[in-house]
This record gives sequence, structure tokens and C-alpha cells, in this order.
Amino acid sequence: KAFCAGADLRERKNMTREQMKKQRALFVKMFTAVSLFPKPIIAAVNGYAMGGGFEFALGCDFIIASEQAVFALTEVGLGIIPAGGGTQHLPRAIGKQRAKELIFSARRLTAREAAEWGIVNHVVPHQELIPKARAVLGEITQNAPIALQQAKRSINFGVELDLVSGLTLEAECYNVCLTTEDRDEGLRAFNEKRKPVYVGR
Repeated sequence: KAFCAGADLRERKNMTREQMKKQRALFVKMFTAVSLFPKPIIAAVNGYAMGGGFEFALGCDFIIASEQAVFALTEVGLGIIPAGGGTQHLPRAIGKQRAKELIFSARRLTAREAAEWGIVNHVVPHQELIPKARAVLGEITQNAPIALQQAKRSINFGVELDLVSGLTLEAECYNVCLTTEDRDEGLRAFNEKRKPVYVGR
């Protein structure tokens, strides 16, 4: 029914502000670890992705959603703001104006609406969610691991830079790939008309 419905508000009712700050610090570490994880991450959202659950999904590289999925950042309705990356990831994904509309209104989006807004990559019937996620993952994992990591690094950090600095970062990431065994294997496999066998070195 839920991918992640966010924080347990019944639990929070009995927490002191100090306890909430400590819990918050743990959540920030978790959300940051997801955002900075060097390998591709797919969020397969099967139901409600509310508050921190939506923020967790936004920290992933792709979101594949069941038709039953619902997305919302409802925090302003509770007197707080999204603080698991929502105010940072969402504007980067869909632009400031749309992110403000969604966060300020605390409205819910269906899976189809989330796809139309550019938040979700694919919407599939509920029973096809995991097979679709595995299929996308299969397309990704046939490629060179270091190249995937460097492509992710170039995109994620490059979009924060001016164009010239972004192109410089892209060149650095390319040069990392250039010295790998996998790059040599990719060239060999292409010329030998076979599938490459990558080893992550």
C-alpha cells in the first residue's frame, strides 16, 4: 500500500524537540547517503510516497511508479518544511515554479501526474512494477560500472556548475574512464563484434 508514508507522526507526538533534532540528524545522513551513492539507484514506488518517502525517491536516479502510487510533500501543512532534500531535489527535477506549487500547496500527485510533471520516469500497472524496475536495471548493469559512476557524477555535480565548469568536470570524468580496463574491453568487444565483459576496473 505504501512505498514510504514518511515520518511516524504518532511517535513524534511524544518526542521532545531535542529527540526530534537527533532523529532529524540521522534522517539527513540517510538522505545524503542516498543522494551521493555513486551507483545508479532506482525507486520502485508501489503506493504512497509521502513526505520523507517522496524525498527518498527524489534522491534516487530514477522513479518507476505503479499506477497506484501517490506522491506528496505535505510538510507545510504540519508547520514544517520538507527537510530530507525535497526543497533541493524537486526544483532541480521540475523547476522552481512547479516545485513551489507542489510544496506550498502540499497537494498530492497521482503517478500519471507525477510523470507528466517530469518526476517519474515510467508508470506501469501495479503487477508490472518490479519486472519493469528489473528490466531498466538490466539495461543499466550491462554497461561499464566505472563509466556509470562517472556519468552519474558528471550529471549530478555538473548541473550545479556554470557550463564551462561543467564541461571541465565532464572531461575529468571521461579521463577517469579512459584509464580503465573496462574502456579497453569496450573497444575490443566493439571491434570483435561481441558483448563486452566488464569487471569494474
